[in-house]
Amino acid sequence: YVDRLLEQRVDGVLLDLPVDEAQSGPLHEIIRRFESERIPVVLVQKRFLDESQPMAYVVADNYGGTFQCVEHLCQLGHLRVAGLFDQPNSGTVERMEGYRGALLKCGAAFRSDLLINFSAIEDCPRVVDYFLDLPSPPTAIFCIHDLVAREVIHHLHKRGIKVPEQMAVAGFDDLKFSRYLLPPLTTVRQPLEQIGREAMRILIQRMTVDFDLRPHVRLETELIVRESCGAQLKR
Repeated sequence: YVDRLLEQRVDGVLLDLPVDEAQSGPLHEIIRRFESERIPVVLVQKRFLDESQPMAYVVADNYGGTFQCVEHLCQLGHLRVAGLFDQPNSGTVERMEGYRGALLKCGAAFRSDLLINFSAIEDCPRVVDYFLDLPSPPTAIFCIHDLVAREVIHHLHKRGIKVPEQMAVAGFDDLKFSRYLLPPLTTVRQPLEQIGREAMRILIQRMTVDFDLRPHVRLETELIVRESCGAQLKR
């Protein structure tokens, strides 16, 4: 595919990295091939954790969005907040840092037994069972994204745990189904359209004005508070 694009002399490339950073290795060489031909590349949604190769990228503020969400859970009285994260990539790493940072700010002790990295969404029921069976289980779970949060809520219901009365749950992304879950999901909204627009603006600028321009852009997220975190119970 890269050979075909180079043969067709495309003017620029928008690139979304794989979910797992370990699969990104060959992309460094692919990007070098494009840019050696003066074809600019802009990353969207994720960046390389290893920034030794200068790259332009546009991402959401994963750290700030997670920090705000976990801080909100702590302010509702949850000082045992579990974190459920997936494969290591820039978004996951930044969200984990935001999770830790919010706990630190709120005076909630970080517990390694409450932070889990899973490899497949099918692992969610097993992880939820693990959390519930701890001697001091969490009272809230922050999920890396809404698909995980949906599975967590579903399994909590199967275990007879009421959300949010017995366990608060929050996600990230604000996918369309999130507002229709029972209960509706508290989550973090990413400015997806703005990310696409800004990435295309930078790509056009690199194509037409300044090839060497390689900005790093992080766009603000928005905390969307719904019933799954229990905020309405505190009113």
